[in-house]
Amino acid sequence: STPVSVRSVDVMIRINSNGVVADNLWLWRADHSALASGEKPLATEAFHLVKAGEFPANTALEVFGNDVTAYGLAAEHTVNDVTKWYGQGGKTFFYQCELPYDVSQSSFALKGYSGYALDD
Repeated sequence: STPVSVRSVDVMIRINSNGVVADNLWLWRADHSALASGEKPLATEAFHLVKAGEFPANTALEVFGNDVTAYGLAAEHTVNDVTKWYGQGGKTFFYQCELPYDVSQSSFALKGYSGYALDD
């Protein structure tokens, strides 16, 4: 079986329909992990921050539908655009985004990834 830390997902939720209301979504990629056998913890910690390649998840939310409304959307730590919005006429009320800890300038920002990407 595949170790939990290397199981992956491309997109957590994809909305393809029009007129969808999303309420209180928390789309979270792990930002910390249990210690591996023999791994030494930092002082006062029983885990480590994720490292590149652990718990890979590209995108939390992709919206293709039109007139989609999101109330209370938290999307965190994915390694590409955290939220991608392609649909027209949509609205988001309250958005919380935490960027990933395990990316570099060259693997995230310089590739054009962001916390909330809108289609042109």
